[in-house]
Order: sequence, then structure tokens, then C-alpha cells
Amino acid sequence: MKPFVQGVIKTKVKFADHVETARKTEVQAMKAGGTFVIDLSDVGTPHWKDKICNVEEYKTTFPIWMLDPNSHRCVDKHGKVFKKEDKKDVGDKDWDEALEETIKDFRIVYLSAAGPDNYEKELSLDFLPPNKWSALRVKRGADVREINLKSLVEAIDQCVHSSGLVPVLSDPSENTDTFLAFQHTSVVEMKAVILKKASGGVEAAREELRQKLVAAMKQGNTLLLRLTDTAPDLAAMTSDDCFPTDSVFSLRVEEVMPERARASVCAG
Repeated sequence: MKPFVQGVIKTKVKFADHVETARKTEVQAMKAGGTFVIDLSDVGTPHWKDKICNVEEYKTTFPIWMLDPNSHRCVDKHGKVFKKEDKKDVGDKDWDEALEETIKDFRIVYLSAAGPDNYEKELSLDFLPPNKWSALRVKRGADVREINLKSLVEAIDQCVHSSGLVPVLSDPSENTDTFLAFQHTSVVEMKAVILKKASGGVEAAREELRQKLVAAMKQGNTLLLRLTDTAPDLAAMTSDDCFPTDSVFSLRVEEVMPERARASVCAG
């Protein structure tokens, strides 16, 4: 939702292009009987009515009913939401006949980083019918616990090796940063990576992450992504050849072909 909320200057994504991306994604979910996830992240809710759904340019391709969890039961199959490439027959069924079946399992989910105590203030869902939505809090199975610095390394090892999870450390005092600096740690300053992405592009940011990842692996260090007060979009920086986030955060080691190793991760 960042392009809708923050605009083209900050996100470098044209508004009209993002509307079309949203339309395509939801149409695909409808046809597959899947879930359409609207990721609000930490940027809040776009002004759907004023900026998108009621605007002359978009109201026929992304009307307000596309955000209503009930309206999709009677979709406008012959309007402009479904374009020519979306109207291909499925097997022996006409495309709209197949849609009538898949739409039964179609769902809309709003995903937000807002906390349980302030989501009602931060999120604006007034375009939805009253009492037609509910908030669900997702909680990971890992325990959240307080630890002292002396137990930090042991706690990290337990989290990684016993639970198979990536530890997230919260310490407003920043004493943890100082402590880990003396514990064989390779630090990635994510604020610097974000600035590098803004000035040199995503490839420059990926190269920065690759170098830090390679250094940590070669030295047997802990890789620390220091977030400070940032919320980096790691999904946008992922790359199989530089920083494969799926492999890094799933804590698994993969054997690669020597040619690939020389050309990518182990280069330099």
C-alpha cells in the first residue's frame, strides 16, 4: 500500500500502475478462489474513496465493491474490472461460469503492523459495512521473554538451533549493540542500506547485503541486521544471487554449484 499512501515521489511507483497491479492481483485471486491480501504494513490505510475508487480514472477498473468482503459474490463480470485477457475459458466451462465457482472461496484480508491497542485509531475501514469485519492478532509460537546480557548469546543459540527461528532483539538502551560487537558479529546497518538503495538503486543495496552475508559466513560470525528506527523492505531487496532472504531467514544451508558460487555469493 506504500505507493497509495506515500505517493510516487517517495516510492518511485506511478499511482496508475499500482492501481492496475492491485486490479490484476485481485482478479487472479478471484479466479483462483484464493485470498486477496491488502498489506497496510505500517503506513496506514489509503484514501480509497477519495483517491482511487471514486476517481473518474479508476472507478470502473477498481470500484469500491472490490474492497467489500460481501460484494464480490455478485461481481460485475462484464464491466471493466475483468479485461479481455481475464476472460479465458477454463476447461469446458465459460470463464464466467468458472468464476461463479471459484468466487465462493475468495477472501479479502487486511494485514497491518498496527498493535492490538491502537489499530482502531490507525486503520480506517469506514468503506466496509458496519460489523462486517473483525480484527485477528497473529502471535508467533515463540515465547517473548526478558533476558540479561550475560544470557544473550545462550538465548540466541537456543532460538536459532533449538527453535529454528530468527531472534528479534529489542533494547532501547542499545547496550545489546555494544555487547554483540564483542561477540564475533557482522553488523548490517539497515539505515545505511536503505540510503544506499535510494541513492544507488536496489542492486547497490543487494551488493551491500551480499558482502556482509559472505563476510559473516566466511568468518563464522553472527549476522546482525541493525534496524534502529527503520522498517526496511527486505522483500524488495531479496535476490537469489546476492541476498536470498528465504534461505537466510529459514536458517538453512544449501550447496551451490561452483560456477554459481564464483559468480555470485562467493564472488570477491
